[in-house]
Amino acid sequence: MQYVRDAWDEIDDHRTLRPFDESEDDWRPHAACIGVDTNVFFPEKGCSKHDYARAKKICQSCTVSQQCGDYAMQWDERYMVGIWGGMTGIERRAERNKRNTEDNRNEITSKRTD
Repeated sequence: MQYVRDAWDEIDDHRTLRPFDESEDDWRPHAACIGVDTNVFFPEKGCSKHDYARAKKICQSCTVSQQCGDYAMQWDERYMVGIWGGMTGIERRAERNKRNTEDNRNEITSKRTD
């Protein structure tokens, strides 16, 4: 897991890492977590909610927290462990379900008005 932590590299095919690309519109170099000990964001499995408090506090002050959380929600939770965008894996799953429900509601409403 350390290879995912080192540079917050993007995971392609869940195994191959791609480094930051300065030519792209990449949110990662602007993250408040750059330079912070990655163990803060990736505590040991089975840790308590208290162990995530420091990471969540850093995310609250981050200007790209929304992009980070959106990015993490695109991936299977088995590969995106830890805190991303101020959310745990369980919180990201709940947010994804909430967004999917809202999207479905909007689609149904849109069809009714057509």
